[in-house]
Amino acid sequence: MLLKRAAITLATAVVLVGASMATGSPSQAKGNAQSQANENALRDARNAEIIAYQDAHPDDLVGLDALARKYTGRGVKVAFSGTNGTLNASQAQAHLKAWQASKTSSPQVKAAATPVGMVKPMALPNDTFAVWIVQTPLMGPPAQWRYNGRWDFKDTFAGQSSPVDVASLSFDMPSCMRMVGHSISTFSVTGTNTYLGSLRSANVAAKAPIWNIADRTSGFQNLADRGSAGVTVQKYCTESTQVGADFAYEFNQGGGLFSVTAGWGLLEVSYTGSDQHLQKGTAPIYDVF
Repeated sequence: MLLKRAAITLATAVVLVGASMATGSPSQAKGNAQSQANENALRDARNAEIIAYQDAHPDDLVGLDALARKYTGRGVKVAFSGTNGTLNASQAQAHLKAWQASKTSSPQVKAAATPVGMVKPMALPNDTFAVWIVQTPLMGPPAQWRYNGRWDFKDTFAGQSSPVDVASLSFDMPSCMRMVGHSISTFSVTGTNTYLGSLRSANVAAKAPIWNIADRTSGFQNLADRGSAGVTVQKYCTESTQVGADFAYEFNQGGGLFSVTAGWGLLEVSYTGSDQHLQKGTAPIYDVF
């Protein structure tokens, strides 16, 4: 009888020890929760640093690449209008430098909307502005990337009244990916933040958020001379998946917006009162996450 009781006591002790090892003590659980909270706070701080750097130094693609690699081990990818494929940071920096050097050449003036019965103004030059898209890795979990579509007009291009331009980032991705953190910024020729952008539609079903840009002028200077539309894409599926992303911007010369539709590789805008507009888009960036 004593041997049987001893065996029962020993078995109970083993069960209790096993349960304690599996679940951990309350203090251990609290410590794990605090450790996870610290990791999340560090992730959020570093991602905020990456995004803030990009916002403060939008033309420093090499610097952004270095910061992203420091925290994530991956670099940025860039695609420009008028080019095929994607560029790394150094290649994109050289391409951007060449565009900026050309911004003050071939002066252009935005033509006024055509009154009824008058001759239609000349078509807008194709080099009126440039657009590009930047893919920047962020820290996880969840796995996430920041996409910024940027535009930049020639500095000498000004003279229109107050129409609305349209921009869209579009994505080819599965439903397990989520878009968050939509943003828009606009700057004058002199670099002043002009706050002329707004989110027209998150367009979640089509995976193509749309922004309005109130493209105005003051003193013959474009108040939305350059800017950036951004969104963060987060991954909530476990399997590897390919994601495509591109950016399009449609400049509107004085017409009223009637409707806007956006989807993967698509930006369609209809107007009232004007047929003077120019759309430019980037080659898509593809990556496997």
